[in-house]
Amino acid sequence: MTKNPSVFLTLESRSFSWIFALLLLIGFPLALIAPQGLGMESQWLIKFLGDEKLAFNAFRFKIPAIAIASYLSLALLIIRTSFASLPSIEKKTWIFAAIFLLFTLISGYTHHSGPFETLSLCAFVFVPLAVAQLGKPKALLAYFCGIYYFLNLAYYFLLDSPTGIAANKNWLIAGLLATSPWAVICLRKVLFKCLVFLPKSSRNASSSLLSFLLVWSCTLVSLKQLNSRAAWLALAIICFYQIFRGASQKIKVALLLCLLISIIGGAYYAKQNYASLTHNELRPLLWQGTAKMIEVAPLLGNAGPGQFSNTFPNYRLPEQLMLPIAAPNSSHPHNELLRIASEVGLPACLALLCFYLLILKSPGRKAYPALHAVIVIGTCSFFDKLLIENATTLLFLFNMGLLITPKTMNHSLKQSASFRRVFALIIIAFGSFIAFNKSLASWHYRQGFNDQNAALLSFDLAKKNSYWQSSFANYAKAANKAPYNTRYNYHAANAALMGLQDASKAAPYLSVLLERAPNYINTNRLLCYFQELRFMQKSSPNEKSQAIQLAIQANAKELQINGARLSNINDGLLFALRHQFIPLALKTQQAYKEQSLRLGQYLFQEELNQKLQSWHQAILNNEMQEALTIANSLHAIKGLRYIDPLYLRVASKEFKDAKLLDPKQFTPADFYFWKEIITLRQEISRHENFVDFCHKQLKSIQVDAKSPFSSTDKILSTQRANQIAFSSFFAQSASILGRPHLILEGANHEAYILIQNGRHSLLIDIQKQTLENLPHEQIISLIRKQNLKTSFFSSPQSFFSANTYLFSLYNSQFKEQSISLNTPSLNWMVSKQALGKNSALQIRTESFFHLAQQLKDF
Repeated sequence: MTKNPSVFLTLESRSFSWIFALLLLIGFPLALIAPQGLGMESQWLIKFLGDEKLAFNAFRFKIPAIAIASYLSLALLIIRTSFASLPSIEKKTWIFAAIFLLFTLISGYTHHSGPFETLSLCAFVFVPLAVAQLGKPKALLAYFCGIYYFLNLAYYFLLDSPTGIAANKNWLIAGLLATSPWAVICLRKVLFKCLVFLPKSSRNASSSLLSFLLVWSCTLVSLKQLNSRAAWLALAIICFYQIFRGASQKIKVALLLCLLISIIGGAYYAKQNYASLTHNELRPLLWQGTAKMIEVAPLLGNAGPGQFSNTFPNYRLPEQLMLPIAAPNSSHPHNELLRIASEVGLPACLALLCFYLLILKSPGRKAYPALHAVIVIGTCSFFDKLLIENATTLLFLFNMGLLITPKTMNHSLKQSASFRRVFALIIIAFGSFIAFNKSLASWHYRQGFNDQNAALLSFDLAKKNSYWQSSFANYAKAANKAPYNTRYNYHAANAALMGLQDASKAAPYLSVLLERAPNYINTNRLLCYFQELRFMQKSSPNEKSQAIQLAIQANAKELQINGARLSNINDGLLFALRHQFIPLALKTQQAYKEQSLRLGQYLFQEELNQKLQSWHQAILNNEMQEALTIANSLHAIKGLRYIDPLYLRVASKEFKDAKLLDPKQFTPADFYFWKEIITLRQEISRHENFVDFCHKQLKSIQVDAKSPFSSTDKILSTQRANQIAFSSFFAQSASILGRPHLILEGANHEAYILIQNGRHSLLIDIQKQTLENLPHEQIISLIRKQNLKTSFFSSPQSFFSANTYLFSLYNSQFKEQSISLNTPSLNWMVSKQALGKNSALQIRTESFFHLAQQLKDF
């Protein structure tokens, strides 16, 4: 050890400061080298590196930066802290920190939380206390807060990354707003050195003014574009605080009175207009469900550290599943206090609040940039999940530590306690080993996700199988390295069942899932499919009967828990059809219909009715600009999603270059699609029923193999189509009426389409131009007799089901498979498959299908 303790301590502090600062930036390493465009496309940097695949799903790979900062902070506290030598005010802070840690550790042990999940929550007290121990070198953290600001700004504005180096636009704007004062300080120092041509007397004022104007202009522009309500509220609170702290005593009283009146008025307004304010809003539903969790287990929490999503489905309100903007597996209640209380209990939550309040009372609170960051992120964390994300969590904790009054280092303690350093080094070594494994697990998870996407999009059977093998292998590695991670186990079981159809490989991961999160979304659907595979494999009648009964029970439980989701009902319907349980299928189909209507009423109510007629009339009058203006004005309605970036990511280069679609607004391509829908629907309405319509078109439209691919309205006008275009014509007709359908291709390129028609299905032979109306029990046996090459399933009213393995099973007899993402028209994959090398790409959009549903079905 060096003879000069202060030198050693300074070096030690600098080392910890550099590690902490770097953790702030490298939470999502791939996002740094692969800026994410709207379609997750590679930017110039990743192209320069020569591996564009690194850009795909880059945010799915992350470093456990919060947990790493936590165990490093613990090691630093062990080295440098002596409770006996602390001032009384600091002892109070430590006592509340100890209470929080005690309840967190007991809750983690009781609920079998993973060590890193528990350690991540302990970071909420470890990191601020450790930062306070760094002395002057902790100023480095302040500079890196400014670097974080400019890095995000560059990625957002210059590299077209819509979330910067964060994984979410709300996290991005919260980070930008929180670090703006630090950015001003950093830029001011740079400008002061650059403005050498100015007199020294005016250089400081000029650099201060320019840095303030430049940084806050960029922040406000970003805030306007990203439009986070929580960030706007945080900015209002900051402005109020700035006015308040510089005002006289009388003005302060007046301001507080105005604030009190505003709060009372706002509360009264919110109470009177609660229904309209919370309509189609996810957060109030999450908060109500989380409050039920806390009510059941207030002392030690209901979930355990980091396990909110495992337990929340037991308390989730049914209304939440009706929101298309809601993740059914809500990993967070979008309120940090509620999350902590639900995971580790109310006592721990209250102790943490007291811990932070004591820090805010310390003299160090005068460090305004740090206080600004704490206020912004603290405010936003009441409405979002900011304190589970790497960067925003570390920003909050680092700045909270910067608020603690700097203290003089106790050199004698550092010299005498060598055993503390040994213990701290053991903690660092053990923590680093686990952190490496966690990072490796995250890497395998991302690789598995990429392979799964490739498998779903591939039309080549050999490649599809290869992708599924690789996907399962990566998911399994991730789950084995992080056995407490529910998501990893879920995807490993899902890949084994969906892709490999191997129950034995799925069993260990499914058993972990059922033990840790029995009501996790689609868990019982996985169990149902697992039992179906057992049913197929067993030869004994008793074993087959037992397996199918267990499958029925799992299917019923999934519908009971998640039955408000159309995709779950859709999966249940397919299960019933596969096994020819016709009464169950009819019952499930009725539930599907009821929920579909309920969903539409719940989401849109009167919001769309005022504009639908005008939009419809504009299309009939061929007023393109008017129709587009009306449609684009509806983007403000939550829950209306139009163009999925997935299509832009995987679409061909020719499609992207054509710029037919704009993800931010409707274009003429959408207008022509709407015209097509309405023209076709009007034609359908002229017939007594859908079967008559199909018969009429089969008789009147001539199939000509030499005809080019054409749109449905052109087919109606020319009465001529090739067989692929004719298949598309009937698929579009089925989509308009919300009827699930299968597009089939025979080994000799003959085309079929199967359309659900109540208790029957219509089987249309495009080449022979014949139609058969068959009961469901004959469908599977009839399909298996055909030598069919490909299939394409579409269920237009349903949201995309994460578990498309049911579609895979339903189509397992085909040599090639493809799966529709439940769009109302053929997506680009099918268009590409149908058109081949045709340069006149006929891509349709999913954009306005729900508006076409206003026309009466029959």
